[in-house]
Parts: sequence; C-alpha cells; structure tokens
Amino acid sequence: MPDEQGIRDVIRRLNSDYPRTKWDAAELLGRTGGDSAQAALRERLEHPDAETRSACMRGLAETLDEVDRKLVSEYLLDRRPWDPKEPVDESRTVQAAMLLKLPTDEIRRRYETLADRFGLKLSWRQMLR
Repeated sequence: MPDEQGIRDVIRRLNSDYPRTKWDAAELLGRTGGDSAQAALRERLEHPDAETRSACMRGLAETLDEVDRKLVSEYLLDRRPWDPKEPVDESRTVQAAMLLKLPTDEIRRRYETLADRFGLKLSWRQMLR
C-alpha cells in the first residue's frame, strides 16, 4: 500500500489532461488507496468533466464485488465510457439482468444500493419525486 504522499501524488494525476493517465490513476487508487483515495474518487463523481467522472467510477468499482463492478462498468452495455451522472434507467436494468443472467429485481436492488453509496441517479426514483 502506498504511503499518504504517494496517494496524494496519484490523486493529482486525476486532474491530468491525458485520459489514460486519469484512468490509470483512478484504477490504482481504487485498488490500493485507503480512505483519502476513496474520498478523492467519490468527490470527483461530481466533476464537470464526464471523462473524469467515468474514470473515478471505474476506480471505485475496484472496491465492489464482481456483479456490482459489472453494473457500473463502462463496457456492460456499450463501448463508450459510462458517465455515473447519467440516470440508470429501466432499459439498462433489464439489459444488465439478461447479460448477467440475474433477476431484474436483483439488478434493481443492486443499483439502488450503489446509488445510495455513490450518488448514482436512478430513473425510477426520479419518477417518484
């Protein structure tokens, strides 16, 4: 595990203009960082840049079980990076259930837990407001 100075150096790389550097830093923080690394990744889920948000979600996914990691994966349903500010809709939920061969209700419950943990937006919760 890197020391705090090493973690701060990696956190600074999240601000890089180079997408690959950003993605590598987020993944490393997710795998090796402690509380400060997790906080830096969570904080950047609100970043104005979609690339940064996606990279940080990928880093946070390193802390999840295999199914949840796939649910927030940028490649679960398509080939573009998934922006965690995009609402998870019923279509994504149904497609994820089919791809992962799990009941839709379980996928929905998992997304709700992930939303509570990471501030993801769920279309079915937004409709209730």
